Amino acid sequence: MKCKVFRLRVDGEYQAEDEEHLNQFLEAVKVHQVHSAFVGAELNYWSVLIYYDEIVQEPVKDSINSALTSEIPLNSMQKKLFDILIKWRDTQAEYENLPAYVVCYNQWIREIVTMPVKTLEDFKKIKGFGERRIKKYGEQILKIMEVYQKIS
Repeated sequence: MKCKVFRLRVDGEYQAEDEEHLNQFLEAVKVHQVHSAFVGAELNYWSVLIYYDEIVQEPVKDSINSALTSEIPLNSMQKKLFDILIKWRDTQAEYENLPAYVVCYNQWIREIVTMPVKTLEDFKKIKGFGERRIKKYGEQILKIMEVYQKIS
């Protein structure tokens, strides 16, 4: 069992962002216990301690695209782009202090490079890659893909 501490700032400017990080985390783990306390300081916040186990994500079987892309081998260009997007995802996760799978599952990245995704609308075809992720990461991913296509 692991534990992680979250700080949920009460200030409206940060509250939604902090709650979103916590919700992303909670969706990806099995929670055993939660403890919270309000901390009144210069910046009022809730301190939340979560005891959890990681959940190993299996490829989604009920999605035709997911099932097909998990079986299709990547060609050399797709593999290079996949590796670049994995590095981006890991860097983004570190920047946001999140587990990498909360930012983007490997399977989603695989689908992005095999479809391929060319517009923000294309992300909607990836099961689980919802509006929030499209808004938050879509432009970055498209820019990476655009630059990769120019240098390839």
